[in-house]
Amino acid sequence: MISLSIFLTILCAALGDTTQARISTTTEVPLTPPPPAFSQISPFPEQCGNQSITLPSRILGGNEVSLTEFPWMARLRHRSASGFYTFGCAGFLISEYFVMTAAHCIASKTLTTLGPIVEVQLGEHNTETNPDCEKRNGNQWCADFPQFIKIGKPKMHPEYSDNNQYHNDIALLPLKEPAEFTEFVYPICLATELSQENEMWLAGWGRTETGPSSPIKLKVLVRRATKNYCVPLYRNIGRRILYSQICAGGEPGVDSCAGDSGGPLMIQVGLNTWYAEGVVSFGYGCGIKDWPAVYTSIPYHIPWITKTMKHYLKRKLEPRQVTLY
Repeated sequence: MISLSIFLTILCAALGDTTQARISTTTEVPLTPPPPAFSQISPFPEQCGNQSITLPSRILGGNEVSLTEFPWMARLRHRSASGFYTFGCAGFLISEYFVMTAAHCIASKTLTTLGPIVEVQLGEHNTETNPDCEKRNGNQWCADFPQFIKIGKPKMHPEYSDNNQYHNDIALLPLKEPAEFTEFVYPICLATELSQENEMWLAGWGRTETGPSSPIKLKVLVRRATKNYCVPLYRNIGRRILYSQICAGGEPGVDSCAGDSGGPLMIQVGLNTWYAEGVVSFGYGCGIKDWPAVYTSIPYHIPWITKTMKHYLKRKLEPRQVTLY
């Protein structure tokens, strides 16, 4: 006959084995990793800077582009107090929820009569036709209709001031609805450091050498200008060029002009990946020999860009608080 103490010892051992078995079984079940913290999520798209066609192909001294070239280009639409709509500066798509432009395109006193920017137009090519079409292999090929997307409150760099120096001349336009990526609407990548590329590209609908503006999107090649050349040149007219700015151009008849403000200064990396390295800011005239234009450096402002985009997206994606009455 088993004594009570021996019986309890055997019972505890059995229960211990069962508990251990249960623990072991539990630890073998794969655990689902927690979602990454919002601070670790990039606000930039995983894919960017690609265009489906690059054909040899006006902006001052420029060439007409094909329908799918530079699909990130945007036009900024103002609404006056009387309800009249006007297009102002250019901008460029950098994610499904953001268009980048120059701060002076929002804050300049010369734009007061146009009224505030209320929406952006994406996917435009020829402002005089709708839809936009071109001949390919003898056939008519047409683009989608442009996308018009309303914007939220513009986010200007906090250190920009409208004092004719154009330092920190950069701004973000948050979109109230996400842009639909297509062949004709697609974001450009942002450069995170200054490149060594000498050849840089501009695109837009700005003033040309033969008229006030171009109805068709144009492109032009410009060359990087050194700070050693650019800084003293602008110092002579009372402008201080900082490390946060880039100089490019200086060839007669080849430049960015009024309506191109806010557009991207672009470089091509590899066969077909495009990066925005600068934002069209200001210059001394348009296409004047030996006078490069000045662009806001995107790599310099990447920390502010990232922080601003994340802050907006976090507020947009957070569940709305419901107030009970």
